[in-house]
Parts: sequence; C-alpha cells; structure tokens
Amino acid sequence: EIAITDGVGTVIVVSTDPEGDHNKGGFALSVWASPSDPAPGQGVTVHARVSPQVSGVSIHFSMSGTDGWTQDETKSTDASGLATFYIPGGSEGVRDNVVIEISETGLTRTINYTF
Repeated sequence: EIAITDGVGTVIVVSTDPEGDHNKGGFALSVWASPSDPAPGQGVTVHARVSPQVSGVSIHFSMSGTDGWTQDETKSTDASGLATFYIPGGSEGVRDNVVIEISETGLTRTINYTF
C-alpha cells in the first residue's frame, strides 16, 4: 500500500518491465481515491484514468466494505480518459476494498482505505 496525500502529485511505479501487466490491451490504468484518508461518514470518489487518454473506454468499479456494504457500476471514460465512482462514507474503522477494471482488457487495479 502507498499513502496518497490530497493535493500532492504522486507517481506510483507499478512495473518497470515494458512487457509487464501495467499496460494490457494498449492501455495503462491509474487509480486513486479522493480523499485518500476519509473521515468517518465522509464520501469517497474513486478516479480511474486510462492512458492513452480516450473517451468511451468501459471501466468497471466494484467495492466491498468490511461493514457488508457493496456496490458496483460500469462507467465510460470521458475525453481526458477519466471515469469516476462515488462511494458513500462509512463508520469509523470500516475498510473499503475497490477493484477497478478496464472491461475490454481485464487490466485491474485495487485500492483500499479506512474511514
């Protein structure tokens, strides 16, 4: 896990292998949550950006929390390659696990945060 600080640019090296799974089916996938360290009850927006940045790429978001809450949705990227997914806030200590997948290639990323 890597801590992400709101308002600060962060680069996460997923793989240095040019043949590695960080770029599958012609797309790379970057994901982040805002806020990255939510307070109890504070909603979270999960962002997914494909590179190259194109519109119309289907991104599937699937979330499960330690409190039993689940939700999922498929969104399409906009012209900047971005798709977002909103998750309502949870109680203190609840941990959410979010899996983000490019539907057509199966490339996935997973992020977690705790309220």
